[in-house]
Amino acid sequence: MTRSRGTSTASDCLLQPESRPHPSRVLTPPVMCTIVAANYLAQARVLARSIAEQHSGQCLQVLVIDGVGSDILAADEPFDVLRPADLRLPIREFHEMAACYDVIELATAVKPSLLLTLLERYGSQPVLYLDPDVIVCAPLDELGALSARHPIVLTPHTAVPMPRDGRKPTEYDILASGAWNLGCIAVSRGAEPFLQWWAERLKLDARVDHAQMQFTDQRWVDLAPGYFDIHPLRDPAYNVAYWNLDQRAVEWRGDCCLADGSPLVFFHFSGFDPSRPHVLSEHQGDRPRVRLSEYPAIRRLSRMYAERLHDAGLEECGRLPYGWDELPDGTHLTKTIRAAVRRALLDRDAAGPSERPPDPFDPAALPAFLTWLATPEPANRAAPDVPRLLFEVYEQRADLKAAFPHIENVDADRLRTWGWEFGRHEGSIPET
Repeated sequence: MTRSRGTSTASDCLLQPESRPHPSRVLTPPVMCTIVAANYLAQARVLARSIAEQHSGQCLQVLVIDGVGSDILAADEPFDVLRPADLRLPIREFHEMAACYDVIELATAVKPSLLLTLLERYGSQPVLYLDPDVIVCAPLDELGALSARHPIVLTPHTAVPMPRDGRKPTEYDILASGAWNLGCIAVSRGAEPFLQWWAERLKLDARVDHAQMQFTDQRWVDLAPGYFDIHPLRDPAYNVAYWNLDQRAVEWRGDCCLADGSPLVFFHFSGFDPSRPHVLSEHQGDRPRVRLSEYPAIRRLSRMYAERLHDAGLEECGRLPYGWDELPDGTHLTKTIRAAVRRALLDRDAAGPSERPPDPFDPAALPAFLTWLATPEPANRAAPDVPRLLFEVYEQRADLKAAFPHIENVDADRLRTWGWEFGRHEGSIPET
């Protein structure tokens, strides 16, 4: 943790060393980490360099969830690369999660496993996770001090009540996403029970599914203050983003960016598209609470962040395919395939009627996995003669349910015929 690679020069810093407040309060920072897919490496590079600007010698730990033998990882990155095999998580279990989840869901689902791994690796040092779309603008001293005293430190999305003016995000949007923003979490010794509890829930339930009250890793942590010792960090200089920016006065004083009069510690560019730097976040919809035309300080920060991303290879990284989008034979891993795997794993956890699906990412097990998808689930009383994958297609389509209402018996054969004659040509069922 003492080396530094790929850092920017002092003249590039948002907050110059001589203008940082309270030098006597500078503490040993926690181990810092983030999680990306390979197509998000540019964001990880910018985050790593911004951390090194504020904490000389600090090297960000980056888990690349699809980083298995990728050539780009051999480059001299400004961070340490971790791979799925480095986690305190059996690789078979990781493969099952990669088969159930899309890229955003998987990146959030393995967060507690990464934190547990780093806590074990670095002993007494606290561990801080930051989302990759963050830029650090000042030393993280207060967060480092808090994480040394409290096992779990979180930042709420908002620290003061929101106005009910219909602008996005609304209070309902915050309720749907979770009270805490898990783009920042610091943990230390004593957090292990929380992380184990959280990891167990995220194994199969880190989906984006508002109808089921799920939103990646965040909604579960709404329960955490009732179970564990959670310390809230409400400092307005931390985790500034589109959801709380209207509550915090951000301005530039020379080369120093301030939030409510104190140095802005980090800004979270959630939903920011560097090709549209005039829009702060795509998540604000058509009635944004924050318009950059009304926030010149953030407009300047956004343009600078976009420039750094482009300099870090944004276009090149963005063209990289997601490593868990295909099976070893090139078959696209559709939403219905992911749903079939998840259903089987949920059934297995709940009552144990289903066998464990063959590992879809093991080339040797691929034929068995494809056969498994094409085979009915014997314990599925609703459709004992309908192949697993076809059943998932049926579950997601109201037109099929109307056309074949009795797949438990007389309509099973008709549904299989539809799958062969039409489903495979519509993309619902891969040709293999």
